[in-house]
Amino acid sequence: MAEATPKPFRWGILGCARVARNHWIGALRATGGARLDALASRDMAKARSWADEFGVPRAYGDYDDLLADGDLDAILIVLPSALHAPWVLRALAAGKHVLCDKPLATSAAAARGLAQAADQAGRLLGEGFVYPYHPQYDLIARWLSEGRIGPLRLIRVGFTIALERPGDFRFDPALGGGALLDLGCYCVSLIRRLAQTAVRSVSASSRRRAAGVDLATAAVLELDNQITAVFDCALDCRGEQFLQLAGPVGRITADCPFRVNPGARLTLHTASGTDVQELRPVNQYAACIDGWQQRLARDLITPSPAWDAADTLAVLDAVAQSAATGRTVTLS
Repeated sequence: MAEATPKPFRWGILGCARVARNHWIGALRATGGARLDALASRDMAKARSWADEFGVPRAYGDYDDLLADGDLDAILIVLPSALHAPWVLRALAAGKHVLCDKPLATSAAAARGLAQAADQAGRLLGEGFVYPYHPQYDLIARWLSEGRIGPLRLIRVGFTIALERPGDFRFDPALGGGALLDLGCYCVSLIRRLAQTAVRSVSASSRRRAAGVDLATAAVLELDNQITAVFDCALDCRGEQFLQLAGPVGRITADCPFRVNPGARLTLHTASGTDVQELRPVNQYAACIDGWQQRLARDLITPSPAWDAADTLAVLDAVAQSAATGRTVTLS
């Protein structure tokens, strides 16, 4: 008797954001066992237009109508940052698993509330960082574990873009705008992932826009195990991303730590020579969807991975506080 085909995991997208069009819709199509069945916008005409364009069976002009769709297993949320927390809570209350675009919330307190709600509901709640799903991080982890640069002592990370859309939500403080929440979240997440130890203190400064958002933020983080991390992020500088890891006997540099472009390289510099790895772009968004579904298949739901997102946001909170006060902030 033929083996039954596994039932596809049915997704709905809440929000018709540019990142959905450019990345997530294609990722869902490229991921085995995933099926995009519905999408919602506050504008029904836009939702219907997108559904027709991408062959999505159902379109909704109200977010709550999408959440009430009993045929959906999971919701992908791609709204402005300040709208993440309320809609994550509503999606969890509707019995859905949730993958939310980064950052999960705009404060650590809000993220902790979401993690607790996910654990209580028995639903998987994840944050949509896709950078860890490139194979370069397996190689970086191996080089570090082998001691190729000696004990990790210094991490430098940068992420800048030249945002030229005046009405973009990232210029609106009410929607969770600013360089720190939009780009600094990548930097802090990566620092914590690589250091694998606690951040103890933060010193930061920001250059602010009249509307109230930070256009650029730079920070120095002191971590356990004698590790110092430095990062900068900006919304009004030429697009760039970089990563450097340094130790007593070598360093690792990555051209594209967050989204790998053609021609990107990962390089190990030591006294014995230089090892250059040419990186190939992969569909990091599809890999994220696949990894998330695999976690569900293994029933790795609680404790929620959102608790780690809350820890990253606690550092971002401290960076914002230090930039606002001009003082070093100590984390407990």
